[in-house]
Amino acid sequence: MFRTPCETALWKTLPSIRKELVKYLVTEKRMERKKVAKILGITESAISQYLKDKRGSIKFTKKQLEEIKKVGDDLVKDNSKDKFAKCMCNLCTCVGVGCK
Repeated sequence: MFRTPCETALWKTLPSIRKELVKYLVTEKRMERKKVAKILGITESAISQYLKDKRGSIKFTKKQLEEIKKVGDDLVKDNSKDKFAKCMCNLCTCVGVGCK
């Protein structure tokens, strides 16, 4: 079955990006899980699953992880829904999925 790049992103890439964002924001930026959940539009239970490696299976390169962390920094400053949507599309492109 053929899948578009955005379908692949939906099932594989986005959970992995969210996992890295959660790990970065909770462990390195020391943000509360509740606030991270609100920024990413997910539940606190999902935060817990990302931190326990139960979601997100793609391993990113060092450069890709740096881009994800930059997005995390941007989202701390401006966590509007428009900013988040734009950042996620940019990250998909960065990791080679090509969603636009």
